[in-house]
Amino acid sequence: MKSSIHWWACLGVCGISAFAGPMDILASSEPARHDFVWIQDGVPQVTLVLPDKADAKLKAAVLDAVHLLEQATAARLAVRRESDHGETTGVRVFIGDTQAARALGCEVDAALLPHREAEERRNQGIPDNRLTRHQTLVRVVDGDLYIVGCADGAGYGLYELLERYAGAVWAWPGELGTYLPPRTTFKVPGDLDERFGPKIISRQVGLSGLSPVRNPEEYDPAIERFGFTQEMLQAYAAALDTYYRRHRMGNTETLPRGRHAFSGWWTEYGETHPEWFWMDSDGNRPGSRGNHVNMCVSNPELHRHIVTQWRAGHLRPPLAAGPHAIDLGEADASRACHCDSCRAWDAADADAVPDFWGQRNVSDRYARLWKTIYTMAREHDPAVEITSHLYHQTFMAPTGPVELGPWFIGNFCPWGGEVSWFPMSPEAFEWLKAQWRGWAQTGIKLRYRPNHMHDGYTMPHVDTRQSGEFFRYAFQHGMLAYQGGALRGTWANQGPHYYLTFRQNTKPDAPVETLLDEYYSVFGPAEPAVREYFAYWEQYSIENAARFIEEVGGAGRWQRFQHQVHIAYPLSSFEPAAKILARARAAAEGHPRPEYLERITFLEAGLEHARLCVLLAALFDGERSLPDPDLPVFGEAQQALKDLIRFRRQHEHLLLDDFSTTAAFELRRWPLETLLDSDPLSGFTELELADWVFCKDPHNEGVEQAWYRRPPDDEWRPITVPARWDNSWVLERRGDYLGYGWYRVRLDLPQPADRHEAELVLAFMGVDEQAWVYVNGQPVGEHSIESEGRPIGDLWNRPFRVRIAGQHLVPGAANDIVVRVHASSGAAGIWQPVQFYYREIIAEGDDPEAW
Repeated sequence: MKSSIHWWACLGVCGISAFAGPMDILASSEPARHDFVWIQDGVPQVTLVLPDKADAKLKAAVLDAVHLLEQATAARLAVRRESDHGETTGVRVFIGDTQAARALGCEVDAALLPHREAEERRNQGIPDNRLTRHQTLVRVVDGDLYIVGCADGAGYGLYELLERYAGAVWAWPGELGTYLPPRTTFKVPGDLDERFGPKIISRQVGLSGLSPVRNPEEYDPAIERFGFTQEMLQAYAAALDTYYRRHRMGNTETLPRGRHAFSGWWTEYGETHPEWFWMDSDGNRPGSRGNHVNMCVSNPELHRHIVTQWRAGHLRPPLAAGPHAIDLGEADASRACHCDSCRAWDAADADAVPDFWGQRNVSDRYARLWKTIYTMAREHDPAVEITSHLYHQTFMAPTGPVELGPWFIGNFCPWGGEVSWFPMSPEAFEWLKAQWRGWAQTGIKLRYRPNHMHDGYTMPHVDTRQSGEFFRYAFQHGMLAYQGGALRGTWANQGPHYYLTFRQNTKPDAPVETLLDEYYSVFGPAEPAVREYFAYWEQYSIENAARFIEEVGGAGRWQRFQHQVHIAYPLSSFEPAAKILARARAAAEGHPRPEYLERITFLEAGLEHARLCVLLAALFDGERSLPDPDLPVFGEAQQALKDLIRFRRQHEHLLLDDFSTTAAFELRRWPLETLLDSDPLSGFTELELADWVFCKDPHNEGVEQAWYRRPPDDEWRPITVPARWDNSWVLERRGDYLGYGWYRVRLDLPQPADRHEAELVLAFMGVDEQAWVYVNGQPVGEHSIESEGRPIGDLWNRPFRVRIAGQHLVPGAANDIVVRVHASSGAAGIWQPVQFYYREIIAEGDDPEAW
């Protein structure tokens, strides 16, 4: 009982206003008689009443709505349990499956109904006044407002009202991406009487990299090192959960989902039944591996075995409606059987395909397979359904006289050549729509299952028009469900594209431009410049679409994009975009609402993150292996990686990118741990140094006063290196010293030979705890929380090296080496030896063969 009381009390007192000086943007301070007013001139007019046993989902949605309205109006609405509603005064808003709603005849059925059962009821004209999952009834009765539905439905109804009548926009996950125009009054029409629900029965966008959220101990230390810290991963997951809820994602009705159903069959049956598997053009049956299993679909014995397996409980897809569904999703590869029997099942024009596709159309043979299995299985179960991906070789619509029916659920997954990705050529786009239309005409149930959100790595690879128009076209031509491929989470750089995808799941029939207007509205006075910024990147994507296919790759380019990203997005492409963002910043600066400027900072950080990724990719230059450790590029790659890690640590709170998913992707293709931890010193000569001096910096003013360039000479005193501060004069006065301190030493370098330049490596065996290194007044490296991606407690005894290129050195003269150290606990200081390694290398650009 205590926990229940605590939660209701929390609803009454939690939350603070995010906006100072709210203004009323609605028409009138005096409500019209037909308005139902929630908040008037900053004063609450209603009490929210919930069922006594409201579940966690409903509580979360209500708490969210109360908090958002308080941000916009500075007024906090009271929330009560229904059994306490007699204590309330004024008008009430009943939310959820309340007894008051049931007394009005509003019955809620929270069960997830099988789509076949729900469809049969509708087809038979059976009256059903129950509200099913995600449906909402909004009605004003006797002066009170009822938002009726189960936990999901009532919560979704709240968000619908906030969007319609408060102008709420959920642009991206997190507080910064949440927008409600400030106001003093919030009201809805007083004659509301509406029943609504999602127009798409299944609305899913896949996620990557969040499994460790439930089990933090499973979070890969390597990913944590290069991606989110565990704390920020948890925060990102929570923000995503709220974002999905606000956009009403989920399954309203069950619909079987396809997969690669024959995985492992070659291992199991390849020796005993090779004839079940595809034949290549040479007459061989080479088999398959893993998920990549292709079958000889015309084989009658295979058909009988499939039905036998299904009856035994196999070949049933995820989210199957009981035992009715058979999963026949074949392979993750474009290999169709060449045997005479299979080819005889193809349409006469099977080879009449566009050049950008280039694969024989074998969908007619697969349609015949599905119909054959369906006919055989119906003898055992009249309610049987078939599901499969329309993918690779089954993506093209059949061209023969094919009739299937609603017993088949097809997952339309554009994959292959140009149609895998947006934007594409106008010819390919029209052909893509024709394939959807062709499948729809067979009478099947269609789920749109694209993979285009894999694309673009961390770049501002923006497409909104084509992808948005195709979504809308698919909905207008029979799309029943949506299941987007794994979300990469590039929120700052691909924001309009992501927002449009989520918003279209809620408003699939809305014009694309109308939904994009919502996204851009969150930037206030900077809206025109932000529109121009993303228009620049979208036009860049359109103009370079053909080049991306040629240089980055076709369907599989999502796996290669990072290797070629410096070619796809050279640094010169960033310059016009940065200038546009500078104008956006100027427009937002000085505005009384600081979040407009903060959102520009969000976009700027996204662009900088993309730039740092390009710099690292350029040093790998399309290779997976490390650069040669004996070449300067190795040190440059190390520094580029450290800069990227430091940036991610400093900006992870912005949630501008799913750093952990990005890092996992990078680690699968680049040996980043080896790069970061390896520092070969072959060919170097160790130099001896002494005469270190030290200066305290108790007020942390050394950086601001540029001590690394103009040190206060009268403050420096000799110090032994290595030595802890507690073993030196630093603690000669009573009391420990912790904080910042500066070390300095002079290094005389020889004059390099002709056509050679100097290179220096500083090897620190241990600094307690953080260190920043400067040479001749320039920063050259650091060992910090940001650069290493580790907590401060891991740094004090961890060796590190700083490689210094020739442009920072003065050959044949004294060079000034400065090390700024920070210690938060313990003995502190450079407590382990420091080695200096020197070598001469051929100057870049010189050709020794020409000497």
